[in-house]
Amino acid sequence: MAQKSKTRGWLLIVAIALALALFVVLGTLDTSLRYDLIGI
Repeated sequence: MAQKSKTRGWLLIVAIALALALFVVLGTLDTSLRYDLIGI
């Protein structure tokens, strides 16, 4: 159980890191393109 919980924690960290990277990439894109990707 402890090993499974530890793995879940790492997956959570990776997911957060990917989310932050995605925000950074979107932030560097042109605003019009960003709105198209988000769908606003």
